[in-house]
Amino acid sequence: MQNISIKNFLKFFSLQLLRNKYHYEIKREKNLIYIKGKCDEFDLRKLNYVYLVKDPDIRNNNLTLYLNDFFKIGLNYKGFTRIYQELSKQFGFNDQLFFNHLCKKKPFSVEIWRKKQTRNYQILDDVYVDYTEGFEILSPQKQFIPWGTTYTELFKIKSLKKKDFIHYEFEYPIRVGRLLLDNVYVTPAVIKDTPVLKLYVNCYHQSATDLSYTEIKNTLTHNNMSSLFEKENEKSLNTQITFGSLEIGLHYSKHTRYYFDQGYTKLEISDKNEYLRYIANYPYEEKLEISNYLIIDSNELIKNDFTSDKNIKRRPPKIKSHFGNDTVIWVDNSNKKIGFTSDNKSIVLNQDSIKNFVILNIKTTRKNNRDILIEESFTQEQNRLIFEANYNTLKKYVNDIKRIANKDVVIIEDYIEDV
Repeated sequence: MQNISIKNFLKFFSLQLLRNKYHYEIKREKNLIYIKGKCDEFDLRKLNYVYLVKDPDIRNNNLTLYLNDFFKIGLNYKGFTRIYQELSKQFGFNDQLFFNHLCKKKPFSVEIWRKKQTRNYQILDDVYVDYTEGFEILSPQKQFIPWGTTYTELFKIKSLKKKDFIHYEFEYPIRVGRLLLDNVYVTPAVIKDTPVLKLYVNCYHQSATDLSYTEIKNTLTHNNMSSLFEKENEKSLNTQITFGSLEIGLHYSKHTRYYFDQGYTKLEISDKNEYLRYIANYPYEEKLEISNYLIIDSNELIKNDFTSDKNIKRRPPKIKSHFGNDTVIWVDNSNKKIGFTSDNKSIVLNQDSIKNFVILNIKTTRKNNRDILIEESFTQEQNRLIFEANYNTLKKYVNDIKRIANKDVVIIEDYIEDV
């Protein structure tokens, strides 16, 4: 920002007249921006995009500058005009767009800057068709890792470095079929002696647009697929492709009122082999009985898997033969069990260990609303997450759960400001 016009100077001055109820002040120390009076801070070296948003749904302040998706600066914060001018000069914000929107009365969300990215994927020749066999680490001495390799075995190869608190990134490019990928990472399982089931990578085209999605999708759909599912709309682009037991998911979030265009395609590579050693619930499956049951009209409610919770098993064959793929709570009085199943997963609890159930009905500012069923136990120190559903999905089943489980169900309504 070089020469500011008188008109825009007056707009800047008017920002100082906005109410700053909590007296927040924006500060900067080299690459770190923080807000005095809050715990928030942001490293400018991680800045990928900036949006100006006006939204009456945001509490206390409806004119906000977002650095990436999560760090928000109210335009009424003390010191905003100085910080904005510094950042605009450093990164090259679209000042004309910024000032044109300052006085608009209706809600809006507009991008005023985006970082150009380094392309981190390549498309190889079509001779590589070994998707279902494993993946290759392109270290100086290449290593092919078959699916079924455990996290314990993978870490012995010493090709991973810590990415953040929970993720580890490969130090070398990874080849999966025809895709050569940089910055691939894993989320090590809580239970380390379990197979590596997922690889993740955020794929950037140099333009930081959905060209990454288009190129990767076109490459994969020209191979010998087992199945293809597509869902593309104004909010997001989604494709799911399977090669036998391997599933590759592509997701690109577009710019809408509540979400920003993040500029990359999230690529998730999943091994869908059934490892019975981990997921079969023997010997209970063989003696399971159904004394009572409740069908829940929703799917995909068990979010974790056996790599993070040893109690998550497959859907018992007897339950599958009775109910197909329905989400079901069943009571087994003969074996003193209560079971929960959704899609291909299940959790079985001992009746005597259950103190009660809790349903958390949560609303959030950015509409990430959800409904969560939790077990409070006599024997476990931590509460156990069972189902996670859309907002108000489980609440309507409270009386039915009480009836069949013969346990109390506590409802907690909550609101979280996630902007």
